Amino acid sequence: MSQIESIKEAWDSGKSISGIAEALGIDRKTVRKYLAKEDFNIGIPAEEKHASKLDPYKDEIRAMLDGQGSWYRKQRYTAKRIYEILSEKHEGTGISYQMVQRFIKEEKQERRRMSYADPGTMPLVWHEGEAQADFGEADFIVEGETRRLKYLNLSFPFSNKVFTVVMPGENCECVCEGLKMIFRYSGIIPRMIVFDNATGIGHRVFGSMKETELFVRFRLHYGFRARFANVESGWEKGNVENSVGYVRRNLMVPPMEFRGTFESFNADTMLPLSSSLRAGSQHYRKGDAVEELFAREKAAMRPFSAARQFDVVRYDTRSLSNTGSVVLDGSHSYCLGPNHAGERIIVGKRAFRMEFLTKDGDRIRIFERHYGAEHTAVYDMEAMLKGLRYKPNSWMNSPVRENMDAGGFRDLLDATEGNDRRRLLYMFSNGASEYGFPIASMALNILCRDGHVPTAEDMSACCSRLLSFPVNASENPTDVDLSVYDRLLACGQKEGA
Repeated sequence: MSQIESIKEAWDSGKSISGIAEALGIDRKTVRKYLAKEDFNIGIPAEEKHASKLDPYKDEIRAMLDGQGSWYRKQRYTAKRIYEILSEKHEGTGISYQMVQRFIKEEKQERRRMSYADPGTMPLVWHEGEAQADFGEADFIVEGETRRLKYLNLSFPFSNKVFTVVMPGENCECVCEGLKMIFRYSGIIPRMIVFDNATGIGHRVFGSMKETELFVRFRLHYGFRARFANVESGWEKGNVENSVGYVRRNLMVPPMEFRGTFESFNADTMLPLSSSLRAGSQHYRKGDAVEELFAREKAAMRPFSAARQFDVVRYDTRSLSNTGSVVLDGSHSYCLGPNHAGERIIVGKRAFRMEFLTKDGDRIRIFERHYGAEHTAVYDMEAMLKGLRYKPNSWMNSPVRENMDAGGFRDLLDATEGNDRRRLLYMFSNGASEYGFPIASMALNILCRDGHVPTAEDMSACCSRLLSFPVNASENPTDVDLSVYDRLLACGQKEGA
């Protein structure tokens, strides 16, 4: 265009065609062409259609695409498969895979344009107090080992604010407990939450969503509405889909170190970090500060009341086996001991714990809840010890022995028999009932280090000391250099000798 403008300006200044052509270094025909041109409107840059080697086979390809309409979506024609079929049926056509792939893409776009059956993504508008929830997963460092855990994201599309909690699973108890943690920390309850179709709070029955009773109670207690995204429709909750990846990239790379319980880690680490992620940023579309928009949202939501907390638990009635065990969640065994063999009990399923109660509602025991497909077994050690008092010959094959450290008291029990073993197990059982199995077993192992046979009084004194000053605590909590006293003591021993 700059050259055409130079031609026009030179002509207007009185230069000849030959002079213009010589000055600009172009042909005189080119000069005449643009001097005669008067219409400079921009035309539509449409692609010109040319004959293709694929033209004779396009109807055949369309017929293949039409015939797959009722097939399973994962079992339909791909461009590669159509190309292979055409190559087998028609040799020497000269068509390429790229031709077939390009035509199928254009054909699908044309069909989408002509039909609203697959209209693409609709733009959505989100209002104050509307939230979206979804799970992600990431690796964490747990006690020095890499472990993959779930995390629940609750995002607010209006302000782009996000809150995250780490959970052991994706069941209904974890969803409700995770949301309760977020409600408590943020101090507000959304008016409506959009959930993924695959979460544990409900399932589809003939196209309609059937919510679990626990979730319905939880939702009614806190007064929010729930909506479920359609199957394979991630764009319906695109904000939380994006925030799941955003939180992973910005907080969990490299993997975070997970310490303490889920409750303490979320309250002290995960919630403060996730809620501050976008604190200083602007909304990607509105241009306003995220914190300012979230402040407007809070005014449209119900405040969280600590006095009206919901107890997230699902009760079930189960019968124990002849060993006093029950298998829950498919692969996790919880043993209450043979003294409960055959009992009908109540199981309270919580997000982090399993609670076992008698049929009258009295608590028997609480265990940490186990997750995953790998089979696990958890035992009530105090109950198992009480059973061993009456069956001491079972000691060598008992779970109690397997859960004790080698050496010390375990070796002493291995070496004894009959009434001597029964007496030691009776003492061990009493100590475990009073101080707990870990403290009692640790104390007895310490007392037996030098071949000493402990008494009940020895065990009681050692257990009390361990409770007041744990064995894994530092022997020098002040970190003061005490080596000078070690040298002084060594000198004194030499002089005394």
